[in-house]
Amino acid sequence: SPRAGQTSTYERIGFGRFNSHGFVKTGGSSIKFKNCRFFNNGWGIKHGPPNVDSIGRILGLGMDFRCDARFTVAEFDGCDISGNGDNGASDLDPGLGFGAFFMNIKRVIIDNSSFVTNGWEGSYRSAQGSAIYAYSAPITARNTKFVANSIKHPGNGGTVNLVNASGGSAFTNCLWLANGNNWYGAFGNGGHSGALFVNLSSSADKVDLDHCTFAYNIEGSMDKYDGGMQYPAPAGLYVYRGSAKVRNSIFWG
Repeated sequence: SPRAGQTSTYERIGFGRFNSHGFVKTGGSSIKFKNCRFFNNGWGIKHGPPNVDSIGRILGLGMDFRCDARFTVAEFDGCDISGNGDNGASDLDPGLGFGAFFMNIKRVIIDNSSFVTNGWEGSYRSAQGSAIYAYSAPITARNTKFVANSIKHPGNGGTVNLVNASGGSAFTNCLWLANGNNWYGAFGNGGHSGALFVNLSSSADKVDLDHCTFAYNIEGSMDKYDGGMQYPAPAGLYVYRGSAKVRNSIFWG
């Protein structure tokens, strides 16, 4: 298999209808996908080892990348990531990144791609990142759309999550359309949510959005404040820690 400093390339390949992950990557090598599909993975996944993390959460049904932040670059051009998800109704903390889970990656580059109808439709808490969950994995996305991804009962993030050392992410000419995050409130903990949820390592970390559109996204999640009061979380952009520079962009509906 490729080692750090090497790159493997996949072109015009479909990774679909697996009952676990469509694609799994570890190690320090880089990887490129061009005109590939990651579709309809995860339905019927076994909720137990080796498919889960230390607290039982599934990571990345379309793809699960846990790599080496010193070396790994992951590139996607003209790819379709759609229909990846699960509906395991008995899982208390079901998972992160149903379309894609990226962890410890130097840079994720996404061009001319789409994330459509990924998500979780169970009945328990803490599903996060219907399209992407990026943990210490800065993203550069251009001309990419996130459409009709949904999570029922979200935890700390809705459609695209940027978490921990994911500062320096940048989105240009991207679209978030008709994504949904439904409220979980049985324990009163609600959820930090939104079409783009930013929770970076420090308040000094930044993300950049230029010529992006957020339209008709639906938010039913609640954010709990001190004193137990709950208020709706933002449906579009939610910056919890860090900052966002937004230019020439539209928030509508």
